[in-house]
Amino acid sequence: MAEGEKSFIDKLKEDRGAALMALVALLLIIFGVFAVLGGAAVVTLNPPTNLRATVMNNDIKLTWDHSIDYPDPCMGYNAYLSTIAGQLGVLQNGEPVADNKYTIRDVSPGTYYATVRCTDVNGNEDGNLNQVEVKVEILPPSGLSIIINNGEEYTNKRDVTLALSATNAEECTNANEDMAWSAWGPYTVEKAWTLTENAGGVCEEKTVYYKCRNSGVESSAVSDTIILDTTKPSVSFNVLSIENNLVALQIFAQDDCDKNLDCHVFAGDQQVASIQNVAGEVTRTVRVPYGKFYLTVSCIDDALNTGTATLEIDAKAPKNITNDTTTISIKINDDAPTTTSLNVKLTLFARIKGEVPDACYYSSNEMGLVGPEPYTTSRSWTLDNTAPEHSRTYTVCYRCEKGNEDARACDSIRYVVEGEGDGDGGGGGGGGDENVPPRNLKIEIIGKRPFCIGSNCFIQILVPDREVTKWNEVDLDLSSSGATECKVWEEPPPGIIYIGDPEEMAPWSADLRNGIVAFSLSPKVELEMPDFQLKIVIVPDGLRTVHYKCRNDKGSTGPINDSIWYDATKPDPVSSLAGEYRTQLGEGDIGLPIINIKLTWAPAVDNSWEWAGYANKGVKLYTIERYYTLAGDFAKRVYTLDPEDYTPAQLGCAEGENWMALECTHTDFDLPPALTTQGGKMCYDISAWDYVGWQSDKETVCVDVPASEPIDENPYIEYVAIYTRGVIGIGDGGGEEILTSEQTIQPIDQQQTIFGTTTQTQVPLVLLAELGDRSPPPIPSGDMYTRTTAVWVDVMAENAEKCRLRNNGAQKTEWSSWMNYDGNPTRFTWTLLDIEGSRTVQVQCKNANGVESSIASDSIILDYTPPKHPLVTLLAQYIETCERNWIYFTWGGVFSDEISGIKSYTLKEYTKTLSGGGGGKGQPAPVWTETGSWTLPADQTSFYDYVFVKDATYKYNIIACDNAGNCNDVGVSTDEVTPTKNPYNVQCE
Repeated sequence: MAEGEKSFIDKLKEDRGAALMALVALLLIIFGVFAVLGGAAVVTLNPPTNLRATVMNNDIKLTWDHSIDYPDPCMGYNAYLSTIAGQLGVLQNGEPVADNKYTIRDVSPGTYYATVRCTDVNGNEDGNLNQVEVKVEILPPSGLSIIINNGEEYTNKRDVTLALSATNAEECTNANEDMAWSAWGPYTVEKAWTLTENAGGVCEEKTVYYKCRNSGVESSAVSDTIILDTTKPSVSFNVLSIENNLVALQIFAQDDCDKNLDCHVFAGDQQVASIQNVAGEVTRTVRVPYGKFYLTVSCIDDALNTGTATLEIDAKAPKNITNDTTTISIKINDDAPTTTSLNVKLTLFARIKGEVPDACYYSSNEMGLVGPEPYTTSRSWTLDNTAPEHSRTYTVCYRCEKGNEDARACDSIRYVVEGEGDGDGGGGGGGGDENVPPRNLKIEIIGKRPFCIGSNCFIQILVPDREVTKWNEVDLDLSSSGATECKVWEEPPPGIIYIGDPEEMAPWSADLRNGIVAFSLSPKVELEMPDFQLKIVIVPDGLRTVHYKCRNDKGSTGPINDSIWYDATKPDPVSSLAGEYRTQLGEGDIGLPIINIKLTWAPAVDNSWEWAGYANKGVKLYTIERYYTLAGDFAKRVYTLDPEDYTPAQLGCAEGENWMALECTHTDFDLPPALTTQGGKMCYDISAWDYVGWQSDKETVCVDVPASEPIDENPYIEYVAIYTRGVIGIGDGGGEEILTSEQTIQPIDQQQTIFGTTTQTQVPLVLLAELGDRSPPPIPSGDMYTRTTAVWVDVMAENAEKCRLRNNGAQKTEWSSWMNYDGNPTRFTWTLLDIEGSRTVQVQCKNANGVESSIASDSIILDYTPPKHPLVTLLAQYIETCERNWIYFTWGGVFSDEISGIKSYTLKEYTKTLSGGGGGKGQPAPVWTETGSWTLPADQTSFYDYVFVKDATYKYNIIACDNAGNCNDVGVSTDEVTPTKNPYNVQCE
């Protein structure tokens, strides 16, 4: 060693820092750390930059610019959140975030400090502590609305009903215009409320306010108004003249609140005139029946307050128009079949050879003869001075006389003792029916038509209609009093010639006296001539009339008739259908200047236009079906979009009473982004619907769409799938978890949905096609049924930053606010419209530049009503055979479910045992214990029970469950069955 040069040990002694470093290096060498690391160099990561944070509700969305080391060696990012500045805090993500954005959800209110660090494959981070301060505040409830009495303008009662809605509300309160707020209460969608009294005027506008709060943070108040009018109109009138049966009236009617009143004039119980918009004095001449009666003027205001005035008049028939017809009738309580009061009202009418009687008499076995009295159209009557102990029938007779002529009629009513019911026993008898021909005939034709029309009617439900029928098979609602037999026949429609009189050919039947009977109207008949491509209508549809007549041994009554429109013809197809591809709007069009296709066509024509007096003539709906093909797709796949229904008014071709529109127009702004970017052909099928659900043939037009921008710039929705969610209780209130069903995935071009049978708690993951692959991606189908409005909506989209949802029903609801699209797919929590049936949710997404996608949708059937059991047909019996004995149980027509249909039955067996009693304490009490349970498919309607014990007593209960998971918890039970032998105790000859 050279002189003056210090040894390594001497240097260590002089430099403590160097000594420490040397010691560390020595230890690392000893333990082989460098060997373990394989000699790799220490990696230094550069942090991300420009960290930003935004708050939406209780979510924090972090975005940043990628590190210059991304994606290698920085393979992802870790996000941290701290409540103290300068401290790293808690890791928020499980796996490193590959994107440059991340959302931290459901953060409690407060101030936070967020940090994002780079991480490599070994878990090393860049070590930065660059933080952004974030404040999460409690937001007040939003979207408040209040509607009083379903939006009515007037009310005559202070007690009203409030329809309320709010988002993110915990408690709410209301106040009248005095601003005296009610106590805070839980959020509810409906509330009973009492308005303040009118202070000065007879009617005043009332205001009801509504506000809510969330964790103490209150919203602004919203309000609705309604006019409170509790005073009836002032009504009086003078009779200016009476000429024959024409009465000239001077009517005075006014209301301090409603300036225009609707008034009606009654002659006795018969309405003879209706006068609209009466304000003050009005003069009218009305035609009334001949005779003496009370004339009443009744006026009603918009709040449904009614004012009346009454005078007795006598409209005398002149001799030169008097006929010689004698007519008399009496009705007890307006022909009601029963009464629980002995005090009744008699409605009367009598003409003796066309003239008003001089005097009338009333009689009954209980009250004797009363009269003579002046003729009147109504009077009160007491059936009996002593209330009977049991239900019985009373008969009251009515006789009027004019000179030496008289006429007589009787009517009966059954007095029902409350609590006893209306049995068939008791005295009295139908004296009225034994002395006069049949009376009170009524016929009503009841047709059928679909409950809804259009492309969204997935479940066909038929409803009765008394004006029009789609089919010639109808029901007749018939009733009569005192008849022994009746007949019905149809008036021959055009094109039908009977050999003989239809009335004479119709048979008499006692089954036609009362009740609902099936009847076949004459169908529409067409003659096809294929050689001439011609179809000739032999018997058209249109008005059909059915007559009704009854008789007894005193004579016959009728005929009377009823008519119904029979519509068996679908509308003609639309014509002159044309489509135009446009990049701008045309003159007079409304909207944004974006790519669109304008469709025009001449309206469809329905044959009901020829029917004078028919209220539902013409086309009621148009269905537009859209589908497209892409340029360059050698497979020529067809992509089908959801159909849309439009009323003629929405298309500018509404029809009037006596006129039709010349042209319908529709502009399609929702062209698929894949079509507008890649180019191809957009096609439309348009059809028309009439009121009873006949759909016209479809007319088609296709429009060429050129390619435009690159495909990866516009947002595009791949699919939407709805799944049921949440915990709900059916019947027992306990609730059960609703599981989503696994779905079989199928290509879009097949346009069919296949539903699997296994269940799972998560939606299956779907492997999506690469962007460059032109084959359609597989599309999850979603659930088919749900029994709760709480659902998940899965959305798979490309180039989307935000999406919004809305319900699409009979009335479209508003769009939700824009929500973050955070992954492929993104699951949104949603609430369906609370209306049972097929429910559709529409989705639209947009990119960072605000460009919106076309609307996509999915549907699910909402059914929360358990199956019903209107008709019970059950049989349980013990059967012995040579091979084996069993209990046979069968059912039919027991349950029905109109929405989702029956899925399965649960059959439960109960065995009777005796409990208690003995020792002089009475008889043992029967106890039923469940001893068996089976689940059976919906198409099984019988069951064999081979496991039982002789001399034991059994009964069976059946419960039905529908496809949505609702079960009829009550079920229906059989009679008791007691086997006399064990199952294998058999004897054969």
